[in-house]
Amino acid sequence: MTDAKANSQDSASKDKPRSWIGAISFAAIAVAVVFTVAVIANLAIGRVIHWDIVTILGSVGFVFLTIGRKYNSI
Repeated sequence: MTDAKANSQDSASKDKPRSWIGAISFAAIAVAVVFTVAVIANLAIGRVIHWDIVTILGSVGFVFLTIGRKYNSI
């Protein structure tokens, strides 16, 4: 067996399933950072954020980030 093949098998066996707590924490931090940047950017250019759109997109982003992180997609 070649070294590359052995290394790929070793790394695959080391992948542990991620917990829901870790996935939710990651998604919450990522969404909070994006919201913070959006608020600062909108204040800087003098615009008002439409919170109804932000709420919907933030919720959808949170769900997708959580699921993606849990199943090792992100």
